[in-house]
Amino acid sequence: MKSRILLLALFSATLAVFTGCHNPRRPTPGDTAFGPGKESADWVDLTKQYGAGAEGLSLRDDAFSAANRQRVENLLASVYFDTDKSAIASTERPKIDEASEYMKGNPKDMLLIEGYCDWRGTREYNLALGDRRATGVRQYLIDLGVDPKRIQTLSQGDLKAQENATPQVMKEDRRASFVVLR
Repeated sequence: MKSRILLLALFSATLAVFTGCHNPRRPTPGDTAFGPGKESADWVDLTKQYGAGAEGLSLRDDAFSAANRQRVENLLASVYFDTDKSAIASTERPKIDEASEYMKGNPKDMLLIEGYCDWRGTREYNLALGDRRATGVRQYLIDLGVDPKRIQTLSQGDLKAQENATPQVMKEDRRASFVVLR
């Protein structure tokens, strides 16, 4: 219990340093590396997006350029999660096994894993949870032998979730979706 409190305090302090002790604006889908009309993350102005002090930051997906790649969605089944969970249920693991086999059979394709949440919770919490979901699926694929250089994650949090949705819609929002980049 003490270690969790210490970890939470450390995370909060780190978050305060990187956000400049203010609430960052909620990113829009257009702010993401794969937003409408954008082919790669090269266009993102980190100073404009994150404020002063971001000059030294680099995009984590520099080596994972989506330029000149076709984005194919719904080719692989999404992995669904329980409320407020990022653990992969045993019933969802065959979907990741299938994604692994696809990647091994298509060595030129890249894979983007997008993490989603339902509308409940704060924006920051949902972005972090979406990241944990996508990262967990990525790690599972790496454990199955997929080259980590071919997999990237992107948290969508609740950016595309329907507010005040029905329980069924919220269940469908809690997922990690695969986007194949050819």
